Amino acid sequence: MHSLKGEASALKLHSFTKIASDAEDKLHALQNQGQLSGNDFLPLAVHLDDLLSLSNTIATLGERINRSAPATAPTANGLDDNIAQNSMSKTVATDSQISNPSISSMNTDIGQDIDLDNDATDDHLSFYKAFAKDIAARQGKQVELKSNTLMQADIPAHLVKPIKEISIQLLRNAVVHGIEAPSVRHSIGKTAVGTIDLELKDNGSDFMLMVQDDGQGIDYDSIRAKLSSDGRFSTEEASQLSQSELLKQLFSSGFSTKEHADEDGGRGVGLDIIKAKVKDYDGKLNVNSEFGQMTRFVITLPKA
Repeated sequence: MHSLKGEASALKLHSFTKIASDAEDKLHALQNQGQLSGNDFLPLAVHLDDLLSLSNTIATLGERINRSAPATAPTANGLDDNIAQNSMSKTVATDSQISNPSISSMNTDIGQDIDLDNDATDDHLSFYKAFAKDIAARQGKQVELKSNTLMQADIPAHLVKPIKEISIQLLRNAVVHGIEAPSVRHSIGKTAVGTIDLELKDNGSDFMLMVQDDGQGIDYDSIRAKLSSDGRFSTEEASQLSQSELLKQLFSSGFSTKEHADEDGGRGVGLDIIKAKVKDYDGKLNVNSEFGQMTRFVITLPKA
């Protein structure tokens, strides 16, 4: 549901987003309920029916548009196929060894800060830029998404969906948890507009996806405090956790440092989805962060 909500939000399908968000609330309530009966799942059936009904309506409209389109014009299906083939456009930047399933730190500089304002016509880059800015607007923040070219890597069909889904989750995480509010950034000498770099590099045998923001970095003390307040660890136990162990907790299901859940985060699901996707595709996951300066996620997915 969280993945569906993310993609619906990125595509500005607000009805889908609302239904998925409501269903996610119901699921969260069930997770914390303890005793469950069949009747407890009836509200979920209603949400699923609403999603299927809305999906069928859109599919029907799409078929009508196709039938009425001029013969010389590309059909909606043709466009969809083209987008699916290139669904995540690509580029850049890093040559570091990454480990998984453990999450490690990496000090190697990655990526290039290149302003591509002239690439505004690129559909895929525009898609991610608009997605990041929409989230920022809801969170009272300002962001600029940068990338080298997003059309250089020829992604295998089986990796198109996971790369897109991981990208959406990482971008949301960067805006919600990484980039500070303009007033906060101004107070510490940063520009009001935060920067996020999205890059993808074809390394021959695998693809390396990198998302880096120039935000507040990972606050390990805040993670310790939240783990303690959530009852996952005692204060003493939390104080003894290493940074590597704290990162693992950050990727655990249901854990979030955000105080209140909203459309964009707070349920502790986004990073859990990323971890699961990376594991499903035998990939590697690396996190590097400098407090007050930046956070960088690097995902490596083998082509085979």
